[in-house]
Amino acid sequence: MACHPALPPPMAQANISHLIGTAPEFYDGQENKVLAFWNILENYFTVNEDTFNTNHKKVASALMLRLQRALIVQLVLRVCSSGE
Repeated sequence: MACHPALPPPMAQANISHLIGTAPEFYDGQENKVLAFWNILENYFTVNEDTFNTNHKKVASALMLRLQRALIVQLVLRVCSSGE
């Protein structure tokens, strides 16, 4: 039986229904992709400035894009190894 745990949305926010555009992809840490990631992220924050209206919200969201991938991988491995 394959493990298919539910994945959280990339950018979970209280005002998610009001967000414009698609949230940036997870950042995988590759140096050759960092500038593109920051540019996409900056544009996303700009068009959704009502939601991302503080530096705290912007930093938290950017970190979540990096951390969610690692956490999702750990969760999938844990669930699959436990047989759930």
